[in-house]
Amino acid sequence: MTKIFSTFLMVAFLFSASSAWGGEKTLHFVWNQELPYPNDLAGWKLHYSEKSGGPYVYFTTIPYTAPSEEYKADVPFTGPNVKKKWHWVLTAFDTYEFESEPSNEASATIDLRVYDPWKGTGSFPIKITSTLESSSGDITFQNLQDQFTGTMEIYIDENGFLIDVNDCYLKLSGDDGTDLCIKQLASVSTDVKKSRSDQILLIGTGDTTLSTGDPEIKGIVYLDGKGTLKKGSSGEVTSISLTGKVGIGFDLDFIYSGSFRMTLTR
Repeated sequence: MTKIFSTFLMVAFLFSASSAWGGEKTLHFVWNQELPYPNDLAGWKLHYSEKSGGPYVYFTTIPYTAPSEEYKADVPFTGPNVKKKWHWVLTAFDTYEFESEPSNEASATIDLRVYDPWKGTGSFPIKITSTLESSSGDITFQNLQDQFTGTMEIYIDENGFLIDVNDCYLKLSGDDGTDLCIKQLASVSTDVKKSRSDQILLIGTGDTTLSTGDPEIKGIVYLDGKGTLKKGSSGEVTSISLTGKVGIGFDLDFIYSGSFRMTLTR
């Protein structure tokens, strides 16, 4: 009988969390394990703690299938509606249930908060500017008109601040397969206690994807907007009206630009 628990070295492992928003994350664990041959390794046990150094609570078992230079596992994780740091260790066990000492500790902040989006649908005209080369070699602009129809989403936390969801502070999803994600955002807003509305200014940049073709076309997006946050009798926000300009640039020598007006509710 080979007591595999006596042959384990330090297990170095890392993890990252998926970008799924709120309530549940998929944690991606990666670790190294040195094994003798033959061995009785049966798997690993994953443990977590809310404090660095433990005490650790058993979470799940990861079965051993075959030797590898690097082991990986995707583990669903649910928790309270908070953003906090969690601490993880692995132990290895053999077919006789002998268990190793814990590995090194890996820690990361995981955001499990859940927010309802402020969402609105609308349509606004888009100007498409592209380049045109003549037979003599002259390059000029040509303009076409189109219509953007889709949905805008933003998230606001309990303190009234815009927050990023899936790395997006503001999203525009077009019915034609165009997705705009504002990843960098600067915003300021008023907070007048006795007023039934507050004002907000925002400016941001991000990425855009046009998924109507194969392959997808990727580009950059710029947004400059302002809006009104309408409030109820107790001061809570009841709706958000946004107006502004958006510009989209792709690598195929054409630029989209337009002015939007949308009302968001939830």
